Amino acid sequence: NKVIHFFFFLELLIRELIHFFAHEIGHRTDKPYKDGFKEEMIAEGYGRTATLAYEFAKKIKDLK
Repeated sequence: NKVIHFFFFLELLIRELIHFFAHEIGHRTDKPYKDGFKEEMIAEGYGRTATLAYEFAKKIKDLK
């Protein structure tokens, strides 16, 4: 239904939030796999990729 319900703590790191949203979006990018483990690993790949992109962007921004 294209709705993500979530809660967070104020101490939550931005990279954890980015990982979470990318992971959940990863579930919606294609038809879900019947194998639950494979489905989670595909979604987890989206989370790790987004987090890595964030870390690279941070490093480049810090070069100023």
